Amino acid sequence: MEQADYIFRKFINLLKEAGANASDVIKIKAYVTDMSLAKEVGEAYSRYFKEARPLFTMVETPKLNRPSQMVEIELEAFITDEN
Repeated sequence: MEQADYIFRKFINLLKEAGANASDVIKIKAYVTDMSLAKEVGEAYSRYFKEARPLFTMVETPKLNRPSQMVEIELEAFITDEN
């Protein structure tokens, strides 16, 4: 799914800017407007989190911020000075 890919790619770039990477991510929450999108969102997750597998929760919600938005993703990372 293009939206999920865009979001994960943006997160990876933000992590790099912070001196971190995908292995520093501890939890991801995805909100989808239709659970039929779950497989595509999960595949996007798998492309960006191959070795590190943070907790991944996905739930369905009737609406998101914009009518064109089908997925919203939250990411939590634990970053230390050692990263």
